[in-house]
Amino acid sequence: MMTPSSLDKTMMALADPTRRAILERLSPGEARVTEIAQPFDMSLNAVSKHVLILERAHLVHRRRQGLEHFRSVNAEPLAEAAGWIDDYRGRTARKGGERIQGGQRTGTKHSPP
Repeated sequence: MMTPSSLDKTMMALADPTRRAILERLSPGEARVTEIAQPFDMSLNAVSKHVLILERAHLVHRRRQGLEHFRSVNAEPLAEAAGWIDDYRGRTARKGGERIQGGQRTGTKHSPP
């Protein structure tokens, strides 16, 4: 189960477009930081700092093989955050008398008499 602290770390990590791009870059499989950094117009050190934030949020896993360090996506925190968003969306939609389906509001909102 996702704790408030882990949800905060996940959301904070996902708030940055560079970190989201790094996750996309890792979606096909594991890679070294030097490989992750290739398409970005920033220093290797800057990319490493972004990767570290993703690791601290448990969105990226590090595997060591000798002197090599490989990173890969850990989708579990993403699934937990998505579950929280879905639950929240459902609660707020019920409060307002509407349902939200696929990002679109359906039904009518009740207005006071």
